Amino acid sequence: MNHNIQNLTKTKTTLICLSTGKYEKRYLEKILKNKNKINYHNTDSELNQLDYRHENKDMEIKAIKGICDTINGKLNDQLSFGNQNSDYLLVVITDCDKAPFSAFDNLKNAIKNIISNNGNFSDIKCYFIFSYRGFEDWMRFYYDNGNELIKNLKSIKNQVKKDINDENITIFNNHKKAVDNYYEMVKYSEPVSSYEEIEEIPYSDFPYFFEFLDNDYNTDILN
Repeated sequence: MNHNIQNLTKTKTTLICLSTGKYEKRYLEKILKNKNKINYHNTDSELNQLDYRHENKDMEIKAIKGICDTINGKLNDQLSFGNQNSDYLLVVITDCDKAPFSAFDNLKNAIKNIISNNGNFSDIKCYFIFSYRGFEDWMRFYYDNGNELIKNLKSIKNQVKKDINDENITIFNNHKKAVDNYYEMVKYSEPVSSYEEIEEIPYSDFPYFFEFLDNDYNTDILN
């Protein structure tokens, strides 16, 4: 979204993660825990989920406002500590629970506006991570090429949770394998500009996010 060149006067980057689920945050935290250039800041609560109710436009607008109010509050809380010689990367993670794709585009743009319309947030970059159908629809690529699990994602939900908690090498030693498996199945070589462009399952922004971190922060996640 707002991928500016990293501010060279800062000595570190604080990554602020907000998500609709706790396991997504744990997953990212464990991936980044030994990355020297990024300090991972986990928030104490999850974001509300967009769902089938938000096919109603008025309800969508209200829900997005509530989510943005939460994000705005968390950012202000973080910056209230004063100058920490850090720039910031806000990461927002969500998935599709039968809400229209347009609602996620609108949410993404609303979050972008929070950053661009507040001068106090000038040191904040933002990355929006969306996974179609659910977190497990991305995580299945750690277990095989995805084809066998495409119709039965619920079967791996508990396994994913356990493997994240245990820092199982099936996940944490296989990020490149998962990304390669993803690219073998899908036609999206880069993030879609609008989620309404999604024509097939699966779709996830996680592979592109890891590439972004490797390119901009030398995290070596995919090496």
